[in-house]
Amino acid sequence: MKSLVFLLGMLAIVTTVQCKITVADKGKPIANKEEYLKGINDKRRTHAKKAQVPNMNKLVWDDYLATQVEMHDLTCNWKTCRESRRDGDDHTEKFYERHTKSYWGDNKRQDLVADYKNYFMSELEDLTPGQQKIGCYQLSITDDGKMDNGTDIGYGVLNMATRCFLAPEGSGDSWKVPRGEPGSACPDGFVNDDGLCAPKAKSSENSGSSGSSGSSGSAEKDKESGSKEEGNTESSGQPSKMSGVVTSLVMMVVLKFM
Repeated sequence: MKSLVFLLGMLAIVTTVQCKITVADKGKPIANKEEYLKGINDKRRTHAKKAQVPNMNKLVWDDYLATQVEMHDLTCNWKTCRESRRDGDDHTEKFYERHTKSYWGDNKRQDLVADYKNYFMSELEDLTPGQQKIGCYQLSITDDGKMDNGTDIGYGVLNMATRCFLAPEGSGDSWKVPRGEPGSACPDGFVNDDGLCAPKAKSSENSGSSGSSGSSGSAEKDKESGSKEEGNTESSGQPSKMSGVVTSLVMMVVLKFM
């Protein structure tokens, strides 16, 4: 019985192991916000047309979100915003591409929504349909691809040069909308802009650069309710294939003891 309890404890530990990322203490602002934003929206538009996403919003720049990134303020993350790590090296970009393809198809949509609630979703963070605002800051980020215990997860070292926050979605529920003509399922107050849902009063790429007073107020509440990250080492939230393998082995041993 003691052996069984020990193995169950190990199972609980294994399933929660995640790797660490290292974030630079200092960085610099995005040099050309309008051009940078246009590149992200072009990518979202291309994906919306390719994947038949009917509710892909056109992002506007938000200076307060960029400031949160600069200040390492993660209080909104997983609540009213999501983190994106961008501008990776060749290896990282190829990994992101493979990761996105692994969720392609309607039969993978349920897995996408479920995993979105638990893990950092690489390139899919930039492509989440329901996001409306983005703010970025150039900060070098390294994911060493290893668990806390040193076990190699298998995707190698990932290096990114930019960190962003996208708001207001933290849950990924906008992925639940069935496929359809791009721009055909825009929310109230948005219009179809060549496949993207653009705000009626802010249809240009660089509009709303400072964010509305309402959004700033919401962000301030997030800031008050939480605290800034303590250091420059964080949990990446990247799912570990190794955890699944070890979990299966542990379960086999558990069954043997029962």
